[in-house]
Amino acid sequence: MSESSVDKSKLLDFLKEYPGRSSVEDLVMQLNPQVAGKDKSNLRRNVERNLNNLLSDSDYPINNDGAKPRGWYWERGMKKHNISNMDESTALSFLMVKEHLLKALPPDVINKLKPWFEHAQSVINNHKEIARWKNKIRFMPSSIGSPVTIKPEIIDHVYKALRQEKRLEVEYHAPSNPESKKYPINPLGLIFTDDGIYLSCTIKERTTTASLNLNRIKNAKLLYTKAKIPVNYDIDKEKTQFHHEYSDQPIKLVMRVSQDILKRISESPWDENQKITPIDKNWTQISLIIKDTAVLRKKIKSLGDGVVVLKPAKIRKDVLNTANKIIDLYK
Repeated sequence: MSESSVDKSKLLDFLKEYPGRSSVEDLVMQLNPQVAGKDKSNLRRNVERNLNNLLSDSDYPINNDGAKPRGWYWERGMKKHNISNMDESTALSFLMVKEHLLKALPPDVINKLKPWFEHAQSVINNHKEIARWKNKIRFMPSSIGSPVTIKPEIIDHVYKALRQEKRLEVEYHAPSNPESKKYPINPLGLIFTDDGIYLSCTIKERTTTASLNLNRIKNAKLLYTKAKIPVNYDIDKEKTQFHHEYSDQPIKLVMRVSQDILKRISESPWDENQKITPIDKNWTQISLIIKDTAVLRKKIKSLGDGVVVLKPAKIRKDVLNTANKIIDLYK
């Protein structure tokens, strides 16, 4: 690093919080007490340029008093948010957010977090033990297939509409239609699944909700009219459509499971009150109260010959029908 170069994080750290102030000369001497001559003049110019750049960047709440020489400072109560104060645990948290939660954040929020992400990486690079952590964990998807690609401009318009509670005009290509159609919608919420991101909304002037796959939105335009949000809208109720419920009331599920499946269900119980009854050395009966959903039936079928449904008859019949269809296909 040259005598006149500026470490932005140190510069921010040396700034005082209002009503305290630091002149450019103060900051130069804090950054490099030994600098002199031409190097000092260059450093002074670099400090002033960096401060002006930071002032124009809304991510950094700093200001100056307009005096001669100008006194620079952090806005009151904001220095504690200075990214140069980031410790390694906070840095790791930011990197985990960047790796795994970005799709749940609005694009403008992501842009504001970029300086924090960048500084977090530099902090992690100086702590080898923490730096190794990201290579010690992996998240495995529960579905097969590559992640869908959604146009950045679609994401931007959708998130803005949701935050500002404004209407959107979308061009949507439903699977059941040969061509896409354009219409206004009232965005209500986002539901994330392994298969994609779905926008819960009402279409035109309808009161019933719909779920649009963001991947199928070809174009979107933010309308500056207020979205009409149903009084009783509940996103938790909306998400149930992604695991269809066959009954309003829980059912009693009785299964015969192999020893291998027993280990899995014992380690990760389907219900905290499930009852386990040994049958013989190969099979065990499990009884529990659970909701009859599409997710449950899909899970049972995925266990193959390691599970036999005894009750209720409707699930036993459903599994048997699926098995027979598969057998017919392989004949």
